[in-house]
Parts: sequence; C-alpha cells; structure tokens
Amino acid sequence: MPAHPSPRPSPHEGRGRTPC
Repeated sequence: MPAHPSPRPSPHEGRGRTPC
C-alpha cells in the first residue's frame, strides 16, 4: 500500500475538495 494519501479525500475527511 502506498504511503502517499489518496488522490481524492475520504468522504468523512472532506479537506480540500467536496466530500462527495
């Protein structure tokens, strides 16, 4: 598993882009 964060934030995180 890559250590870098996923390209799209998790729905519960919702930081930066829309939570959807």
